[in-house]
This record gives sequence, structure tokens and C-alpha cells, in this order.
Amino acid sequence: MIGKVVAYDTAGLNPDNSGVKISIDGTSYSTLSDSKGRWELDNIPPGTYNISFTKEGYAMEKMVAYRFVGNGTDYLFSQDIYQMIKINATIVTRPFDNGATYFSCKLFRFDPSESLNGLALILFGSDSSFNPLEPSSYRYSALGRNITLDSVTGYNIYIRVADLIAAGFHSGDKIYCADYGSNITAFVWDIQKQESIITPSYFDIATGNEVYTGFEGSRSEVKSFILP
Repeated sequence: MIGKVVAYDTAGLNPDNSGVKISIDGTSYSTLSDSKGRWELDNIPPGTYNISFTKEGYAMEKMVAYRFVGNGTDYLFSQDIYQMIKINATIVTRPFDNGATYFSCKLFRFDPSESLNGLALILFGSDSSFNPLEPSSYRYSALGRNITLDSVTGYNIYIRVADLIAAGFHSGDKIYCADYGSNITAFVWDIQKQESIITPSYFDIATGNEVYTGFEGSRSEVKSFILP
């Protein structure tokens, strides 16, 4: 396999494409990209593989179910990865409205001097062990796109109670939630779903969920509430 990876920093530039680790999941095959982003893996047996692209400080990308015939050289499409910055956010939960139709929360930045145009991902689970990289660890996710987080106005997100119940929660359940922030706002159009999806992300076949990889290390405090 021969391919190329482009590592974009927070300014949208790619000054250094070296040091990206390319590995085939579940095997010992791995290599590092050079300064031009080129990489190569030799003597790979035929098979269908998941290929991961990782670099410290960057969101993981994954090429899922890549079919390698094995009787020659495959030239893979160029793969982009994006640098992450840590986002210190706080989440404020609000009571349900009179009809108990919506759950409301508001997101703020900790630092009054900071604001960020980016993404917010709120995860809901039966305990506080949820993780954006493990779709089986939470029951429901809510995504705010192209938002501005600051310390004054914050950002409102409303969650329908019906959606939480559809996700497997029941009236009277104690639900935990936390906010994850990301500076990465790249989107692609998903033809099958007919909607835009965030990159970097990949589809987890086992759970049927999209895995968002740009939110590591930026979790707010965990809050909880009782579902009406």
C-alpha cells in the first residue's frame, strides 16, 4: 500500500506532514509518513482492513473496510487529518418546560477572554463513563454545529424528551451528560444519509453509529438530571 496524508494545523495550513502513524488495525503493520506525507506498507496479505491515521495532537482518522487484493501495489486516496486544540467549556443544565417536552442546557467557555467557532457534542448515558470514541458507552448524542462558545452569551442546546426515550431511557431515570468541544469544523456530504457529517469521523459498523474523533481531551464537568 502506498498513500499520502496531509496534516492540517489549526490555521488550515499543512507545514509538516511527517510523523503521522499509519497502522492496520489488529495487525503489526504500521509506518510513519515522511515530510511530504508519503507512506508505504509492504508485504501485506490480501484482506479487508481498517486503517488508522494518528498523530499526537491531531484527531484520529480511519479508513474503514478497505479491500486489499494483494497481487500488486495499491495507491490509496490522500487522507487529511486535523490538529485539535483543548477547549475548556462548562455545561449548565436547565429544568424541563411546563410540558416536559424539552431538556435545555447552555454551554460556556471558562476563560472570559476566549471564544470559539466550532462544534459541541453532548453525550447522554446511564453513568458518567461515556466517551466519543466508544459509541457503545452512551445512549444519545446531540451535536451543535458551527457554534460560538463564549463566557457571556453561551450556546443553547435543546433536547426532546421523546428522543431520549427513543434512545432507551425511561421516565424517572437518572441521566448523566457532558459536553465535548472541538475546533474542527470540516464537513462532507453523506450521500446515503443525505446530510452533512463531521470530519474527522468514521462509521462504526458494529454499533451503527458515527464516531467523532475530534473531541478527545475536551470534556466539561458531568451533570445529571431525572427524566420526567
